[in-house]
Amino acid sequence: MTSPVATIAAQAMREASRRRTLPALVLFGCAVIISSAFLSFFQLGVEIKFFKDVAITVIFLFGTIATLVIVSTQLSGEIESRTIYNVLSKPIRRWELVVGKFVGTAAAIALAIAPMVGILAFFIYTDHGGSELEAVKAAYLLWLAFAVLSAIALGIASVATSTVTAALTVLLFVVSYLKGAVTAYLDLLSAHPAAGYVGQALYYLLPNFENFNIRTALVHDEIVPWAYLGRTTLYAAALIALFLYLGAQLFEEREF
Repeated sequence: MTSPVATIAAQAMREASRRRTLPALVLFGCAVIISSAFLSFFQLGVEIKFFKDVAITVIFLFGTIATLVIVSTQLSGEIESRTIYNVLSKPIRRWELVVGKFVGTAAAIALAIAPMVGILAFFIYTDHGGSELEAVKAAYLLWLAFAVLSAIALGIASVATSTVTAALTVLLFVVSYLKGAVTAYLDLLSAHPAAGYVGQALYYLLPNFENFNIRTALVHDEIVPWAYLGRTTLYAAALIALFLYLGAQLFEEREF
């Protein structure tokens, strides 16, 4: 017998695949990566580094956009369209709905970036431009970042509209990348100790998405230790569990 989480996840994947935006993003991203592979105005050795830099940046940008497109309407979209009543009328717990939406979204994002990762690995192999395994490691860590972003968005979507969800998710994503500058600005903004406490709280509570970025190591053919992947996976799992727990608790309290 199929679990409710698996059923909801499969439905979320089908909804994501039916969106015209997602295939367009994937095709455009693949086209950009392939085009960059044939730029030959760099010296030998520099060209493949440029290609890897462009490819991993494209995967990051298009993966982030795809994540926001998919997840911003997964939960709040059903609430706004009132299809949530049909779902909740079935023997499904609310936390199962939240977790199922996350699993389906994470799987859809993995399928979306897979062709771009495949193209990157193919050209690295044919041009002898380093290790294909390191490219897969880099893509895996980016996928973890997208999964964390999905959990954040679902947590927000449990109490907000799709527009607010997308806006707040982008804001938190940007602030997370710039949290060092934000905390320093808060320290300069006011001499009051409370500003420093707020800055420190933001620094430790917001996810550190830089942990998932090994683009420089990939470009310069450095080996990323498996221990680092393990620690980063545990870090992502903890963040995902936290935001899904908060989202599920907020969704349980929400009245329809």
